[in-house]
Amino acid sequence: MKIRDIRGFFFYFLQKTLTGSFKIFYTNIHYLLNHNSSEGIAVQGKTVRITFKGDYAIKSLLFLAVKYHEEGEHYFQISEISRLQDIPEKFLEQIFLLLRKAGFLKSQRGMRGGFALNRDPVEISLGEVVRLIEGTISPIACVSQSAYQACDFEPQCVLKPVWNRVRNAVSGIVDSVNFAELAADTLVRQKQKAESLMYYI
Repeated sequence: MKIRDIRGFFFYFLQKTLTGSFKIFYTNIHYLLNHNSSEGIAVQGKTVRITFKGDYAIKSLLFLAVKYHEEGEHYFQISEISRLQDIPEKFLEQIFLLLRKAGFLKSQRGMRGGFALNRDPVEISLGEVVRLIEGTISPIACVSQSAYQACDFEPQCVLKPVWNRVRNAVSGIVDSVNFAELAADTLVRQKQKAESLMYYI
């Protein structure tokens, strides 16, 4: 797949996000190095994949964001989220512990207890969650801001500025997407799906 500019990559990323694969592709990304370039540059050979842990974290936060949009603050049991999102319960417990420690979730004990978002979905960016679970999203360690590793060839490396632009492009995309937007898009898709099913009936 060839993506010729940042706009195309943005919509491709959103499509992948909302269908649940949650993969950020650097392979064959074509993006414009500057506004005057019509050809852009092809970045090949580097792919960042979101792990199951990251996928489940994003899916569960999106589920809670949708419920927040529909019902306001509401607590859900891990077992319920696990069942509805098809996520192994034990694995989800570990993920929620991490998300709670990071301030994304809050918990409540009792019959009506469980987990809920600790912040408004509009205040939670996709980039925050990806970095928390997966670490750096840089294509290579020498341009990472959180996991930088020096390279002997760095002083004369002509590729580092390119990788910097890739990092900045991807960061700009995932940091510009918040969970309120994803929740709204999810509800639109759910409504469209329901309407299409009614049409066929």
